[in-house]
Amino acid sequence: MKILIIGGTKFIGAHLARHLLEAGHTLTLLNRGQQAPPFPLDLETIHCDRAELPAKRPELAGRSFDVAIDMICMNTSNIRQTIDALEGIVPRICVISSMDVYRARDILAGSDPSPVDNSPLTETSPLRSRLFPYQQGFKPGDDLYQIYDKIPVEATLQTLTKSDWTICRLPCVYGPGDYQRRLLPFSKRFTDKRSTILMDRDWAAWRWTWGYVEEVARAIAAAALHPAGANQIFNIGEEQTPSFQERFALCSDILDWPLKTTLAKAEKLPSNEDWAGLNLAQHWIADTSKIRSLLGYQEILTPKECLQKTLDWELANPPESVEPTRFDYAAEDAYISSQSSN
Repeated sequence: MKILIIGGTKFIGAHLARHLLEAGHTLTLLNRGQQAPPFPLDLETIHCDRAELPAKRPELAGRSFDVAIDMICMNTSNIRQTIDALEGIVPRICVISSMDVYRARDILAGSDPSPVDNSPLTETSPLRSRLFPYQQGFKPGDDLYQIYDKIPVEATLQTLTKSDWTICRLPCVYGPGDYQRRLLPFSKRFTDKRSTILMDRDWAAWRWTWGYVEEVARAIAAAALHPAGANQIFNIGEEQTPSFQERFALCSDILDWPLKTTLAKAEKLPSNEDWAGLNLAQHWIADTSKIRSLLGYQEILTPKECLQKTLDWELANPPESVEPTRFDYAAEDAYISSQSSN
């Protein structure tokens, strides 16, 4: 098939592009050309800024694409640009969305007073009632998060386009090249030869659906290209969601490293990562059965293999700098010592 990807050079998009090329598809990327993909990709690239996308319509009209996949559609303006550029040219538009559209996200964040509901999130689960979920907590000038919201993106796509559409709601995505360093709390302690990890008791038990980047790329491809994926919304992510303590225990097993876990209440911890203020009684678990049953999608790699490949990359590519307060070992040791002496 002939596929247009808007974006396609960063973490998830580059893996998607590589997967589609390896599957034999003809691929064109459309992006600003400001960032090279993390590995070589032999394909055509059209350079333009997002805001200039509708002006590319005459050029795109002279080509033949079977589907377009928009990796970087962050707000209503973005999806309107995509539709204006591609309506009537591309028979199917796939847009990447997020699990943060669900009400569970705001219950977790404490901005929705609804009772905790830990039923796995299906594609028809309640959405947030409040728009622009990340406006608070970001510095002035961080324009992306001032206007970011996938709920109006999804609604606008379904309402305005006459093309077929597909929406992929992504989980927490990890793997080699992860700029958010999901496994850093574990990999750094391994590098520093720590024997114990001090964890917030609630965070240790918390469950948040993840997705390994190569498997997420395969799932996006299946959703975007399969005939049965037209005019459908799909949750994408791992089939079973472990707790953070269970995920770290598997990492410990992979590295053959007997890491001891000490649990404590959040207020007793010298630091508690990024979880302060969250209602961790609310898990963020996705039901990903629809894409499996309707499209026949199934992971190739096991959870252990996914973590192994990510840890290999993490340990080979440590970050240049780390916020010191995230790893205050002296304070951690003092707390652990105080508990052992009680």
